[in-house]
Amino acid sequence: MIFALAALTSSSAIAAEFYHEVDSDGSALILIFGEIQTGDDSKFRELSVRFPEALVGLDSPGGAIVPALEIGRQIRLRGYSTAVTSSSKCTSACALIWLAGTPRFLDPGGSIGFHASYKDQGGQLVETGVGNALVGHYLSQLSLSERAVVFATSASPYEVRWLNNSNRLSSGIEFSVADAQPVRAPRDLGKTTRVAPVAKAAPQPPPPVYAAPLPIPPPVRARARYTAASLRAELSAPQLAETVAAKMALPHSQTKIMAEHIDAMFANESYLERVAAEMNAAGSALSGKNAGAVAFEIAAQLAQKLIYAGLRRLPDADLQRFIAIMGTASLDANVAECGAIFYPSETKSAAQEFQVVGRQGDAALRQYLMIIRKAIFAEVERSPSIVALSPTQAQAGEAAAADEMLRIIDTLPADNQSAVAEAMADMDNANLRDKCAALTVVLTAASTTQGITGNWYRRRFIELSQE
Repeated sequence: MIFALAALTSSSAIAAEFYHEVDSDGSALILIFGEIQTGDDSKFRELSVRFPEALVGLDSPGGAIVPALEIGRQIRLRGYSTAVTSSSKCTSACALIWLAGTPRFLDPGGSIGFHASYKDQGGQLVETGVGNALVGHYLSQLSLSERAVVFATSASPYEVRWLNNSNRLSSGIEFSVADAQPVRAPRDLGKTTRVAPVAKAAPQPPPPVYAAPLPIPPPVRARARYTAASLRAELSAPQLAETVAAKMALPHSQTKIMAEHIDAMFANESYLERVAAEMNAAGSALSGKNAGAVAFEIAAQLAQKLIYAGLRRLPDADLQRFIAIMGTASLDANVAECGAIFYPSETKSAAQEFQVVGRQGDAALRQYLMIIRKAIFAEVERSPSIVALSPTQAQAGEAAAADEMLRIIDTLPADNQSAVAEAMADMDNANLRDKCAALTVVLTAASTTQGITGNWYRRRFIELSQE
């Protein structure tokens, strides 16, 4: 049965397909061809529950790391063997699936290749700390030796480290070399139903955190030119801050905190000068019936830009507290609130973020607004200097946070772990519920990762959010 898959030509250019046949003794042959994609682990699970014994044949260029690792876990759990036969090629995520077999078979004409996990950044392949941490955790679950782990993960994204009989001992990876036997073509194999193709998933940076902008009232009338003084005059109407804050539907004590925040923003000369410059640049867009909406959008985009640029200038303690508050907010928010705050659409309410943060209490809201002000003022005043990370620091921070993310994922209910891991690897294609759960893991890890590497990751997180 091992050599049935050798009759099929390589399908490395197409999406993964699953085939199976059952031998007279009840054992099964499951064949996987093509690129591994999101949802393939579910298809494999549907097959695996039917067969107590099976050999898994592989011919694949790899693909999405999360479903591949889940397929490997199912193979190890059920005690299936794995095989790559003559003329078949199994690389990247496919090779990680093959490692789960007990035993493993490799035909002399077959090819198995390994390299580090990566993400595509504008056409450049860049190693990802989260992806490599997921792989490292998986390999430890397979009880591979340190030498085997190094062999499987040390090649760069642009390289492939091939495993063969000549380097079997040095690799630390045990496998059996299959003897040549007549090829038997799989004629009436039961083909499983495929899910709709999706884009190849690779571990990605965390999604940006959207901090709601300061709700600056629209200008009363069009002006030839705005200045800090003219804006201050318009914003100095009696109880204006209290009126704006009251519209956010916060508890009474928090309405007062918000009004104090707005007054402090209006009192900063550098900030008003920056707002005036943006208003002047808008020109005639600030005339007519849409002037108020345009002014609000300008203020919103400016606030968002200043907050994340300014956070890079703040001390480590401020970054940790800011991210911790956002992490708690993501945990407290329901799915609709999470979508409005972290994945906003044109229906977003500027008040919703402050309402959810406010559930943590007056002190948390006050701290949160204070950090926002500090970030905005630091950026408009260009002081203190931005704390920039070296590539080594960024990579070390990502690796440390990836370990923390794995620890957090392991504490989740078993049914949720795979969905969250898949969402972390492919946020663009995840549903909103899973994206929000994944974001909570990322934010929690960003705030709880300890030591210097934790500080590095928090700065890296802000960099990625700013992008």
